[in-house]
Amino acid sequence: MTRTINLTEEQRDCLQEVTNVAMGQAGDNLARLLDTFVILSIPHIAVMTPSDIAMALQSINGSDSVSGVCQGFIG
Repeated sequence: MTRTINLTEEQRDCLQEVTNVAMGQAGDNLARLLDTFVILSIPHIAVMTPSDIAMALQSINGSDSVSGVCQGFIG
């Protein structure tokens, strides 16, 4: 059974900001480790069902850049 999560605009903005801060810290650590400049874009939050993810991945052409994160949370 797939359960759809509906986020308010405020919740989505909050999640995006938390993700942005975390990515910034990770990017900083990576830049220091590799002694290079790391360019990061602002993350986009999209809640998708597994079938929506499959359709989105099928629509990507070979020159597109894609990254995905799956993170479980308890609590």
